[in-house]
Amino acid sequence: HGLIAFAKLFKVNQIMRLADFSSNKLCDPEMRILAEALHVNTGIQIINLARNSIGNEGMIHFANALRVNEKLRYVDFPENIIGDQGAAELANALKRNKKVQHVLLSQNRIQDHGSQTLYYAVSKNSTIRSIALNGNKISRTQRWKNLGQKKGIDVTI
Repeated sequence: HGLIAFAKLFKVNQIMRLADFSSNKLCDPEMRILAEALHVNTGIQIINLARNSIGNEGMIHFANALRVNEKLRYVDFPENIIGDQGAAELANALKRNKKVQHVLLSQNRIQDHGSQTLYYAVSKNSTIRSIALNGNKISRTQRWKNLGQKKGIDVTI
């Protein structure tokens, strides 16, 4: 499998700064493989995982890697199938990770509960500069707009 070979390379390559896995039909099992590589990779700063089929389980694997990865700055997950559980796992990781600056979660399946857990994490995290949650089923958008104004965060909701 090509992804397994790439993940092995990913573990030892500390030079590559951008990993673009957009539109690759990645699902939760593939995210487990990538997350294992992200546990040890200290080069990647930007990861694009847009337009795949990554769900809650895949986000759990990614969040576990994000808890220990100190290099990622930009995480891009639009147009996946991440729901409230995945959003909550990412929120918990963002409470510990103080390096991520940009989080894109547009057009997923996040609802109010997932939004609430992310809101709390972002409000306590001083490094987040932008978050995109548009295209999800979130009803309480004003609090996000207020947080953006208060903290100088670019919020797209």
